[in-house]
Amino acid sequence: MSITKSRLRIKSKSAKPLPFALLLKAILITFLALHSPAIAAEWRAVDGDSLIKGERGGFEIRARLLCIDAPELYQTGGRAAQRALRRLIADKIQVKNNGIDRHQRDLVLLYNARGDSINLMLIRQGHAWVSRRHAADCGLPQQQLFAAEKKAKQEKRGLWQQKNPLPPWQWRKQNPRD
Repeated sequence: MSITKSRLRIKSKSAKPLPFALLLKAILITFLALHSPAIAAEWRAVDGDSLIKGERGGFEIRARLLCIDAPELYQTGGRAAQRALRRLIADKIQVKNNGIDRHQRDLVLLYNARGDSINLMLIRQGHAWVSRRHAADCGLPQQQLFAAEKKAKQEKRGLWQQKNPLPPWQWRKQNPRD
């Protein structure tokens, strides 16, 4: 059997696959798996605005959603925000990486299969505040973010069902990590 690809010519007398070809195939499959649009099964919601992707070479990939600040897991509304993010990433998602934060997490915008921003959807559903610190440069229109938060508040969605929900940045100040 003779295979010609460009200038590369591989000759094999046996029907067995060549070890080099198997290695090349394994490398290609690994590359495509790591660099293709993310599939929800690969990601898990840590809380309402953080994700972990399974191991890559023994390391977990941690990501933080841009533009939003969701209640901490043990804060009122934290578990609801985590469940909302889980539901939104249950189907195929695309991840747009916009850098790395000081905790070495990827800063990401998530999109569902229709191209809708999952970050914005969490605000609209009342599961997150607009990140006051990063709204101006987070990659989504600032006016749209604050309009979504205002509407969720008016309609008493999610955390806005509480009389005075405590923003996560204030909760973190009151409950510092050790």
